[in-house]
Amino acid sequence: MNFHLNKKGFTLVEQIAAIAIISIVLVAFTPMFVSYYKNTHLNGTRTTNTFELKEEMDKVIQNPDYRPENSNINVNISPYSTTFSSIPNSSFSGRKITITDTLNNITISTFVPDGTPEN
Repeated sequence: MNFHLNKKGFTLVEQIAAIAIISIVLVAFTPMFVSYYKNTHLNGTRTTNTFELKEEMDKVIQNPDYRPENSNINVNISPYSTTFSSIPNSSFSGRKITITDTLNNITISTFVPDGTPEN
């Protein structure tokens, strides 16, 4: 009898070795993927909170007497005056608005000038 040995495919040992190698690689990289996902989620939440705080800032700029309904948001409006060295003999006055979200630990500030520069 003439048997032809047809060797096609992988042996069981080769398949188990391949699965073991792939498993080791996946276990090694899993913490990295979890960390990336977690950071992406946190940054997305922080960006959303910052844009919501920016909307409150816009309301305060339009109406200085506006106070946010959210008790976690503090508004500070103070007079501010400055002189820029790049503009000779000019000073700017206005108000500095700072809004802080104490719950999410976000602070944004802006300067709103009163009008035209003084000469």
